[in-house]
Amino acid sequence: MFDMVYKQYYRGLYAFASQYVAETETEEIVQDVMMWLWENRLVLVPEMSLKSLLFTMVKNKCLNNITHNQIK
Repeated sequence: MFDMVYKQYYRGLYAFASQYVAETETEEIVQDVMMWLWENRLVLVPEMSLKSLLFTMVKNKCLNNITHNQIK
């Protein structure tokens, strides 16, 4: 199941994240989101849109990354 989700969404999430942050940070952000998904797979609500969840998480992590880099 995880492999299927990873293959289906990774490229899109990567392209989406690369609009916000540098490519060096893009892969780490997408991998963090995928890791979170794997670690929390048992508590996800089946009615929730997985695609919306993943893209929202990636966007929020990108925005947090931008804010963190501006503070530095």
